[in-house]
Amino acid sequence: MREIKFRAWDFEQRKMFTPASIPNYLPEDGDYYHYMQFTGLKDGEGRDIYEDDIVKMVKDKFSWGKVVYKAPRFVVVDQEGNSYHLDYQLPATRVAGNVHEHPDLLK
Repeated sequence: MREIKFRAWDFEQRKMFTPASIPNYLPEDGDYYHYMQFTGLKDGEGRDIYEDDIVKMVKDKFSWGKVVYKAPRFVVVDQEGNSYHLDYQLPATRVAGNVHEHPDLLK
């Protein structure tokens, strides 16, 4: 069974709270905070992969993508809108950032 944990982006402070640094109480997802769930997977370098991470994938060619949840699993959606099952891409996947701190990576 995978570990259930979240991180949170604070829109006001423009700061990411890691699971260990989330205060005891944060309001619900909405105007001030955006919560992102841990996928239960790690990239090729052993880093946790969260929803809304931007990852670099190497398939036939180098590609950037955003981690999103599409039932029943997390997938990577690349710049062209193609979806890849994240769990099959792990050895060739690296977390490059996230959509809040590094939105320029998806441009």
